[in-house]
Amino acid sequence: MTKLNQALLAICFSSVFSVSSHAQYRPIGASQGSAENTPIEAQQEWLPEVHTPQAEVVEPDPSNIVIQQPYVPPEAIPQAPVVTQETPAAAPPVEIGDLWDRIRKGLALSDLRNPRVASHEAAFASEPVYLARIVERSRRYLHHIVEEVEKRGMPMEIALLPIVESAFNPKAYSSARASGIWQFMPGTGKHYGLQQNWWHDERRDVHAATNAALDYLESLHRRFGDWELALASYNSGEGRVGRAIAYNRARGLPTDFSSLQLPTETRNYVPKLIAVRNIVRAPERFGLTLAYIPDKPYFIAVSTDKHIDLKRAAEFAEIPVDEFLALNPAFNRPVIAAKESRSILVPAETADIFLAKLGNPDQPLVSWRSQKLSRGEAFEKVADRFGISSSELKQVNGIPSHKKIAGGGMVLVPVAMTSQQQPAHIDHEATPESSVASPYVAPPSISHTVKRGETLSKIAQRYGVSSRALRAWNGLRKGRVLAGQQLTIRTRSSVRVAQAVPRTQKVSTSKSADARIISYRVQRGDTLYSIARRFDVDMVALKRWNNISGKRGLQSGTRVTIPSNLKS
Repeated sequence: MTKLNQALLAICFSSVFSVSSHAQYRPIGASQGSAENTPIEAQQEWLPEVHTPQAEVVEPDPSNIVIQQPYVPPEAIPQAPVVTQETPAAAPPVEIGDLWDRIRKGLALSDLRNPRVASHEAAFASEPVYLARIVERSRRYLHHIVEEVEKRGMPMEIALLPIVESAFNPKAYSSARASGIWQFMPGTGKHYGLQQNWWHDERRDVHAATNAALDYLESLHRRFGDWELALASYNSGEGRVGRAIAYNRARGLPTDFSSLQLPTETRNYVPKLIAVRNIVRAPERFGLTLAYIPDKPYFIAVSTDKHIDLKRAAEFAEIPVDEFLALNPAFNRPVIAAKESRSILVPAETADIFLAKLGNPDQPLVSWRSQKLSRGEAFEKVADRFGISSSELKQVNGIPSHKKIAGGGMVLVPVAMTSQQQPAHIDHEATPESSVASPYVAPPSISHTVKRGETLSKIAQRYGVSSRALRAWNGLRKGRVLAGQQLTIRTRSSVRVAQAVPRTQKVSTSKSADARIISYRVQRGDTLYSIARRFDVDMVALKRWNNISGKRGLQSGTRVTIPSNLKS
């Protein structure tokens, strides 16, 4: 052992013995007072006061010194932040609920103890195809109706009422002249502010009619204090229900719905709605499945102060004309006459596109204008002058085929498409003489692609129409067409493109819900075409069903039967 090591060892032993024999303990930071006055944190740490004897200081060889760092656990070592280029996670898709679930949460009517309920349940359960058709039609309107019913705090069964009233057919028209998905009578509709004129019938307007129907039902509920009685009154009239209640009350009889003496239709009306409610509430119980309807708006209402063709509006909304008319069945004419910023319903997905195109000043909007007939001017000559058949011109203007227009009458006639800078004259106050407010149905049409070498006259000859008509239908100011150009050709009697029922096909006579029979009394001025159009059925099948020959006409007062399965 070297002398240096011996000296260091002696110092260490001396220090140890000094601590053990002479150490006095005191708290860190303690005063001369007692420990009771010492802060808690100070009381927890005690160190010895050491008296170390002086020792010879020996300077060590710097070359032999090893500096040791104190041990630090790895978890205590601060880590530098790691910077990485991460791709932001895609937002999870927003799940849209099922509208049927929302409806189920709002069902509030009590179960009706009436044997008719089970009968209607069985009828719907036996016709899943018919029910599926109703569901498919309802997806355009049901979300809006549900929203309005919720706003008013009404039972959600009310939103299902159009299933009973019209099967959600916007063109539904009864022999009693009720119209629209809510089946408003003319008088009741006027009472609740629904305008009905040559241009527009608000009984078929989804916005206006829904608001009026809910107003009416709320009024009935306030009067009778019972939703079943309110619904019965909606069907048969509050006066009739009031008299039935008074009759039973005078005889000490119950005055609930099932106890009243009401028409057969009304006695089935409320049970039918309850049956629909029960199916919606638990379709699996009846072996049925309701197609998913997203719980989001199907359409958006937009306003415009410009006249616009129905066909043009459909193009702007990027939907077929039939779909546009299904959303806007209230319009009676092929042109929407601007009045009081009347709303137009367009799909929510294409509303921005519609508004952008509508606001483009270079986009032509109108291909119809008001035309005042000269005294003594033949209607047929007017039609020929504007490239349209006499029958089609009458149909557009709602004029019965047997009627004649006197001099000075106003009619809509086709013209070449005009832009907003040159708007066509539309007199929204004009009502042509002897006209009716029937809904407009776009005439059947076909699309022809111009081939190389074809001329307008050759195409017109091929389809049995005039060149003037082709120009009018397609907004052509000149008679020149280009290869690849698409031309619209409206169906006329000489163009056999209408969908007819094959001769081998028999019309169903079943009494199923999908083949319901409608009895219609022919009104003065009615034609087979107008009746087929009104009820949305195939005209050929309608003639066959009623044994009507080609030369036989319809007489006012006679009845025709219309099965609902004759859809064209």
